[in-house]
Amino acid sequence: MKNNIKYFLCLLIILILPKAAYAQNCHDVKMNFTNSKGEIINVVSKTNDKNSLSQAQIQELIDSNNLREGETLTIYEVSDGKNSDCQNNSSREIDKFNNVNLNFLSGFKNRTYINSSKEVALNDYFITSAAKDLNIKLSSTYTRTVTTSIIAGTAFAKGDIGGSITAEYKETQSFKGPPENSYFNSREYRVKFYGNKVSFTQYKINSSSNKVIDKKTDKALIPTRFSMYSIDRRI
Repeated sequence: MKNNIKYFLCLLIILILPKAAYAQNCHDVKMNFTNSKGEIINVVSKTNDKNSLSQAQIQELIDSNNLREGETLTIYEVSDGKNSDCQNNSSREIDKFNNVNLNFLSGFKNRTYINSSKEVALNDYFITSAAKDLNIKLSSTYTRTVTTSIIAGTAFAKGDIGGSITAEYKETQSFKGPPENSYFNSREYRVKFYGNKVSFTQYKINSSSNKVIDKKTDKALIPTRFSMYSIDRRI
């Protein structure tokens, strides 16, 4: 009986631990990664988002920013943007005002199908930096927007495939530098966008007969979320 209980507790811990790192709590999650040279990189996750970054995505942040021995990567936020109009439906028929006018005049409508998708890293932007033991604020609101792009072929209506996502930080937000006792003297803040690389099929349909009159099968990048993070360096 005792062995069965021990087995059950071990199984429960195994099932819980992978999710605990990104569970919704008020504690920082500290991890160690290595760069391409095998040097130890400190990673701290402050996000409460259960859909936070994967280990592969954290590793990509380390590699793309050339982090070196002992430097610290801190993840503050993973968000889909409160004003995002990105769409995730696998099949939809768009009926936006502009498209309705176009359809009325031209006699056709579009139907879009998302056939497959894979999340990939998109644009990465610098926000600001703060020196050791300093607390700074932005001089103006910081805004970056990434929109859906067609990466292979063309589309009848790009807006039918996906929208845009915006990262915005106000002047009231504080950005702190490394603490006074830190070896590092600069903290760089950045925002990284992610999106789905999709294959899509669009049909141009005769509004009267409802028959397909043309078809496009191509590829696009649809922005879905972003991560705000910082890097502690010595410069």
